[in-house]
Amino acid sequence: MPPPHSALPVAADDGLKTAKKQFNQPLSQLQAIFPEWKEDDLLSVLEEVQGGVELAVARISEGSYSSFSSQQILIRNTQDMLNNGAT
Repeated sequence: MPPPHSALPVAADDGLKTAKKQFNQPLSQLQAIFPEWKEDDLLSVLEEVQGGVELAVARISEGSYSSFSSQQILIRNTQDMLNNGAT
């Protein structure tokens, strides 16, 4: 009999499935623009920008997001962008 699966991978998988359903159309658009990016990373960006494709593309293109970046770096880059544009 195979060992039971832990709750964490199932929960993480459920979260990805939910995000994929919620952002299906924007995800497809980002995959066409950034084919080298992993689906999980694009979903993470889409969650951060609440599904906004144009904002996601802008932030990825300007380097605010990168594959495998931490949340603290993302938050700091976003805050810097807002502070620099608020003159």
